[in-house]
Amino acid sequence: MKKIRLLLVLSMALLAGACETTYYLNGDKYVGDLKSLNRQGKGTYYYSNGDVFEGEFVNNHRHGPGTLTYANGKKWVTEFRNNWPVSSGLLIYPNGDQFEGDINKGIANGRGVYTFADSSRYVGPVKNDLINGHGTITYSNGDRYVGELWNGKPHGLGRKKFAEDRVPLEGRWDSGGFVRPERIR
Repeated sequence: MKKIRLLLVLSMALLAGACETTYYLNGDKYVGDLKSLNRQGKGTYYYSNGDVFEGEFVNNHRHGPGTLTYANGKKWVTEFRNNWPVSSGLLIYPNGDQFEGDINKGIANGRGVYTFADSSRYVGPVKNDLINGHGTITYSNGDRYVGELWNGKPHGLGRKKFAEDRVPLEGRWDSGGFVRPERIR
């Protein structure tokens, strides 16, 4: 009697579009809601390369809010439209850093806010996941740098104000180190 009741409950759940696991010939796997054998509703798609998408599906396409976790541990939280991610969102890196802003193919590209794991914060352009260009870094100790940066370090003309009562440094920087005073116009 218990087996019949369990079978009846499972059959009703499948008809109602409950969670089911689907395996694909390419090694991918889907766990989630199905409707007429299509991915429809909430689900998790496991790619054979180790990437994982968790979010909403409509007619077998990623559509709506979702998180794409890459095999390397980087996460992209964004909206998807007809299987394609929109060009902005939140990237969470394995080391705890985060970038919120313009993203292209899972890589920070454009303007945004980059928050480091130590709570330092950068506002400005990012290219290929690297901080390059003119921007502002507010360090976790309260120091603040405004100017040119290369690979996340002051490089070029810039001004650093210190949280403690010190004279600001204004001038030329190279790979994070102050080189010489120079007037910034």
